[in-house]
Amino acid sequence: MRIEAASLGATLGVIAAVVTILGVLIGLLLSPIRRIWRRATRHRRLNDALRGLSCGRQLQTFTNALGQEPDYRWQEDNGTLALYVLDDVYVQAATDRHGNVSRFDITTRSQRFTPRLSMGNAGDVILGRTTYGELPEGLANGVLAWVGARRWSYAEAYYFGNPGYYQTWVVASNDAGVPGASPQLPQVIEALNAPGELVATFGSFRPREERVPPPDDMPHCWYTRPPIAAFRAETAFNTLSVSGRHLPPDPNPGPDHDHVRVFERPFVARSRPTDRVVYLAVFAALLVALVALVLVAR
Repeated sequence: MRIEAASLGATLGVIAAVVTILGVLIGLLLSPIRRIWRRATRHRRLNDALRGLSCGRQLQTFTNALGQEPDYRWQEDNGTLALYVLDDVYVQAATDRHGNVSRFDITTRSQRFTPRLSMGNAGDVILGRTTYGELPEGLANGVLAWVGARRWSYAEAYYFGNPGYYQTWVVASNDAGVPGASPQLPQVIEALNAPGELVATFGSFRPREERVPPPDDMPHCWYTRPPIAAFRAETAFNTLSVSGRHLPPDPNPGPDHDHVRVFERPFVARSRPTDRVVYLAVFAALLVALVALVLVAR
C-alpha cells in the first residue's frame, strides 16, 4: 500500500509539473500567436479596408480605415491631395474645398499584395493580376499612353452612367507600382494613330474643350489592333482610380513616381530576434513536456 501511495504521489507530482509547464507554455504562446495571426491576416484586413473606400466621404474616413495619417499633403486649387504610403500599397485621395473625397487611387507596390477591388458594372478586378484584355471590350471611353526618357504610363477610363452612380473608373499601369508595363508601349502609342509621337490621348482623357462627341472621340476598334491587343492581353494593371459623379477621369492615376521612389526598397523577410528566442523557448518547453509525459506513461 505504501508503494502504491508513493507511486500515486509521484504520478500526481509529474502531472502537476506537466500542467504547470503547459500553463507557462500557453502564456508564452499567446503573444506570438496573436502577432503571427495579425501578420497572416494583414493583407485580408487591408483588402477589406480598401474595398470600403468610396468617393464623397471625408478624408478622415480614409485615415481611419487605413490606420495612419497621410504621409504627404499637397494644396491644390480646389482642395487637397493626400497620399498614404503603406508597405504594400499607395492610396491617393483628392478632396474638394470641404474636405470630401472627390477622387481616389489605389496602387499596389508589392507582388505579395494583389487586392480584389470592385470596378462597378465590370465586376471585381485584382490589381497586379487582372489584365486589360479581361475587361469588357469596347466599353472604354478613354485611353491614354505616354513614354518619356525614364517614365511611362498607360490608362483606360470606363463610365457606366446611372448603374455606375455616374462615377468614372480608371485602370492604369503606374510606373510607381508593380507589375510594370510591357516594353511594347511605344508600339501601342503608334497603333493609336499617333506615329512618331510619345503621347496618345483619346476620349474622356482629353481636355473638355478638345473633346468630340462619341464615337468619334475614340479610334475605331482600337483594342483589336495587333500591338494593342497583345499589350492588353499580357499586361496586368496595378492601379484602380475612382472619380466621383460627373467628374472627369484622372489622366495621371496613382502616385507620382518621383515623389514616392525614395520608399522603394527591396523586401527582405527576416524574423525578429525576439521571435527566435520565443520559438526556441517554446520548443524547449514542448520537449520537456514530452519527456514528462513519457515518464508518466512508464
